Amino acid sequence: MNDNVPIASYTELLQRRLDAVRTLTRSLRESQNALLTRDVDQCGQFTEQQVELCNEIEFLERDLRSADEILAWAKALKPDSKEIAQIRKHTKLAEDQLMENCLVHKGLVRRAKRSVTIMMNAKNTDAMYHAPSSFEAMQCAEEA
Repeated sequence: MNDNVPIASYTELLQRRLDAVRTLTRSLRESQNALLTRDVDQCGQFTEQQVELCNEIEFLERDLRSADEILAWAKALKPDSKEIAQIRKHTKLAEDQLMENCLVHKGLVRRAKRSVTIMMNAKNTDAMYHAPSSFEAMQCAEEA
């Protein structure tokens, strides 16, 4: 049995997860720009993409956990090569960037929600002040 096959598969899983994390970070940044420019359609598209990427990362996490369990069960040493160490280092940096972008995105969404709430309250307040009283409404109905 070729020992490189499990390591190559394990490395591929790690690389795919790294790529998904980087893509999610990029999607969050683009989503933030769409939010700031009030592009509702793009915001929706990015949200869908982010859901898919989160699902993909979760799927890859399960595969990596399974691979770790299989390697432990087979009493094989966890593959440790320069390439894997490099991917893990890049993954840590990518996850840190993702967390920063998540915090920024969360703040932008919270502020946007607050702005919408304020606008809706202002609209409801304006409608309340401009609505005719019941007495005025009765007079208009009688005149008609």
